[in-house]
Amino acid sequence: LYEFKLSIDAIVTGVSDPSNWPFIQKRLQNFFGGFIINEKNYFTGVGISYMNEMVYDAGELPNYVLLDKETRFEALENTMNNLESLKSVLGENINGGNGGNGNVSVSADIVNDVQDLAKSSQRSLQVFFDMIPSEDVKAVEELFVNVKKADANGDGKLSEDEMNYLSPMEREIWKRRVDKF
Repeated sequence: LYEFKLSIDAIVTGVSDPSNWPFIQKRLQNFFGGFIINEKNYFTGVGISYMNEMVYDAGELPNYVLLDKETRFEALENTMNNLESLKSVLGENINGGNGGNGNVSVSADIVNDVQDLAKSSQRSLQVFFDMIPSEDVKAVEELFVNVKKADANGDGKLSEDEMNYLSPMEREIWKRRVDKF
């Protein structure tokens, strides 16, 4: 989900320039495309998997556990709904909605709507991340920074030699991530 967070952060930055909108809209079309097998369902599944693997204290009230999981799921669902709305608004405003050559000429109100939807996506996913212990988020952030540094050939996959640049704990976490997803 951290990678998803980084993508949404990039979208928020990107929508500030309407000339980026065709690229963002195309990316969102791909994100939601593919019927069942798409990135939306993948990231939702990753979030649900995370929620299902969480271990609560034995004395935790069942209603609290249910509320916690519902809040996390709603944050993910709101993120996806905001992104889908963003995709639609972009599609309606790029070259009059027909896709065309990607020219964008829009009013200030549309620019504000697009930016608000992108920021709403970011805020709703942040609700999910705010419920994760900050030291866990920081550890994942450091892991991704170190993996990027270790990935000498830039292919997004770490060879055994590249893995040696990670700490033993980071190697173990990265291997589990790759095996799982």
